[in-house]
Amino acid sequence: MSATPSNDEIAAAARKVRQTAPDMGAAKVLAAVKDAHPDWALSEQRLRKVMKEHGLGLPHPSLSTPQIFPKAATTSRPSPGAPGFYRPHDEAPAPVLPIDARAEQLRYQKESPRSYKLYGRGTKWDYAVTWNVDMQLMVTMMQNRMLEAGLPRDARQKQQWAEAPMMRTIFEQLWPAAQRAGLSREDLGRQLEAEWGANPEPLIFYPRTKRELMVWEAQRADEAAKYKVNSMRIKREMARAARGTEHEGSVKTDARGQPLWDEEVNGQYVVILTRLHKGTDVECGDLPQHEGWDSDMPCSHTL
Repeated sequence: MSATPSNDEIAAAARKVRQTAPDMGAAKVLAAVKDAHPDWALSEQRLRKVMKEHGLGLPHPSLSTPQIFPKAATTSRPSPGAPGFYRPHDEAPAPVLPIDARAEQLRYQKESPRSYKLYGRGTKWDYAVTWNVDMQLMVTMMQNRMLEAGLPRDARQKQQWAEAPMMRTIFEQLWPAAQRAGLSREDLGRQLEAEWGANPEPLIFYPRTKRELMVWEAQRADEAAKYKVNSMRIKREMARAARGTEHEGSVKTDARGQPLWDEEVNGQYVVILTRLHKGTDVECGDLPQHEGWDSDMPCSHTL
């Protein structure tokens, strides 16, 4: 006699299959689940729905026909975060996300000094993102607001969340790191949707021509300049507040008492990206700021 499994039972069974074969498609996952539970009445349509609801993303369609992430029509090397700065590993299996991706992200942030965890393609690496202090404070504040609001409850709320500046900002802050990790925009969008209930990726402008890229980079430069002005103002206020206290000197200043600024350290989109062994979160070295790193380099290698 056939039994009708609950969504949680289906998710647990599918997760077990995906852990051993992360690139397996829905039809094969269904066959494996039914082999393990021959009495279950389960259709592929329901399996797909449950896997989507539980963040068990199926392989991206591009896996069957590997593609190179579109590059802007320019002969110069794009700025970090620009399209084409790194080539996603489209030939590798798409990231497998936790059943409760939001809880796992919050757990990682609580237990780790890093800022955010990205799930990598393939079966070897995940990645830890570390922002500068200013960015960390801003994103933490945004996350707290979203936690207070709760997950979107219907399609209308999901659309509103996807359009919200907070979701866009988190995506844009993670995107430079995601590219260095070999992830696509779609990969990052799926992770954010699993964690926060909405995917801002389809709504974010993506330059595809040389002219569009020039405009995009000019806008980014303008944003970075405004960010520097605001950050320097905050640093000056912090330096003044620290005078005569135990925190005096915590804000580095020059001979004139003005806060020091290093774009490579304090810049808006500067991130440290650290390899993590999948399943254990054991760190394995920081990645360089340039492309061409070897994913198989040993953990003892100086990156």
